[in-house]
Amino acid sequence: MSKATTATTDETTTVTMEALLAVLTECAGDIELPGTADEIPDRSFGDLGCDSLVLLETAARLQSEYGIVIPDDVIAELETPRSLLEFVNGRVGGAVGAPA
Repeated sequence: MSKATTATTDETTTVTMEALLAVLTECAGDIELPGTADEIPDRSFGDLGCDSLVLLETAARLQSEYGIVIPDDVIAELETPRSLLEFVNGRVGGAVGAPA
């Protein structure tokens, strides 16, 4: 993933909402996510047209690009892009796959 889609502070990389939504959109088959940029982070994945397969693919991409393991049971419980982003950023630079 390019530096343009992540933010770096000190030696910690943080995944941005823009980067997460880009991965989510690609995994969903390049669909256009409904809603405004301000609304999308808090809309449910179902409302955005993202099913469990899209979320599993997104989790696999995040693992590939950031080394973040998101267990299947966790990805199933995350309901919005914001909750996924908070989970991911809690893992970047931390214990991969460890409970929050």
